[in-house]
Amino acid sequence: MHCACGNRLVADDDEGQVQQALTHAQEVHHEMNLAEVQAREMVSSQATDTEDPSYEARARATPC
Repeated sequence: MHCACGNRLVADDDEGQVQQALTHAQEVHHEMNLAEVQAREMVSSQATDTEDPSYEARARATPC
């Protein structure tokens, strides 16, 4: 999953992505006050499966 600030959040599963998003928001975007339910919505709509064949192309095209 990519953040609008340019960071790429990587985890093994959706739960890990949620935790990554919450941690990232707390550390980098603390004014955002991201709630867990919001992080879950973000993950369900934006997370990318690394097993998707087009993942590598998208990952290379987006800077970290």
